[in-house]
Amino acid sequence: MSKVHGLCAAALALLVSQGALAGDDRAAAANAFGRAQKAALAGEYAEAAELFELADSLAPAPEALRSAVAARRQAGQWATAAARAEQLKARYPEDAESKKLADEVLSRARKSLGWVVVSCLSAPCQVKVDSEPIGALAESRHVVYLKPGSHAVVAVFGRRRSPSQSLQTAAGAEQNLEFVPPPVATKKTKPTAAAKKGSADVTADAAATSDGLSPWVFGTAVGVTVVLAGVTTWSGLDTLSERDSYDQNRTQDGYEHGQALERRTNVLLAATGVSAAATVVLGFLTDFGGGAQSSGAGSARLGATMQRGGAALSMTGSF
Repeated sequence: MSKVHGLCAAALALLVSQGALAGDDRAAAANAFGRAQKAALAGEYAEAAELFELADSLAPAPEALRSAVAARRQAGQWATAAARAEQLKARYPEDAESKKLADEVLSRARKSLGWVVVSCLSAPCQVKVDSEPIGALAESRHVVYLKPGSHAVVAVFGRRRSPSQSLQTAAGAEQNLEFVPPPVATKKTKPTAAAKKGSADVTADAAATSDGLSPWVFGTAVGVTVVLAGVTTWSGLDTLSERDSYDQNRTQDGYEHGQALERRTNVLLAATGVSAAATVVLGFLTDFGGGAQSSGAGSARLGATMQRGGAALSMTGSF
């Protein structure tokens, strides 16, 4: 029964920590949205659009994305406004207000711009057009609006870049491009006979002596998870702070630094979720009572689902 209590406590700790991370995202999004509204009232529509988009990336909502589209239109940035309008229609197809605004922007933009539908096969990618990044998120499908003329398009799959594809765009015309991830060269090494034997001996010894993990192992895992959650929260706030600095001094180095901070936060989020899931598994394997388990001990199944802003855990079974 002590093991059941330990599992329940671990699951509760995970849900609380992940809920705190989601709350931080919502608070940061609300802050960005408020700053965007102030910028729009001051007539700084380009700045307002970027802040609305930041708020939407932290906590997606139709109001934030609609505001970003409207601000891009007010700033005269029709290519970006049209791209965001495509996202608005795709994400909220049943929302009448969103559909109306998106249709208005697309109707106007397509009179003077061409557009390219970029499909990323096998894996999501980011897109660069004429060496300039289009959007900050990796997605499977991008709709990019361009001025008539010659352009070079590249897809970025993590650290790998596809070969460039060239195209000629015309006002009111649609084109399609497809990209696949470049192959990764890997070297495979065969384990030696001694390494195989050593691995087998270690596995056999562990299986022969294992009788439940010590509670301090579980406690250490809980501590690691809490520390990771704290570092992830700090990283998210640091990223938002660096965004303020970038707004005051917009440079390519600043943009790439911001991208690096965003990747760092995403990695920390994933690491926190993995650590938390591993903690729950360790809780199941830990002998909290300090003695051997009876042969009638029950069984349990653990499920973990990663989602935006956190992770959801479930456990079913008999005890």
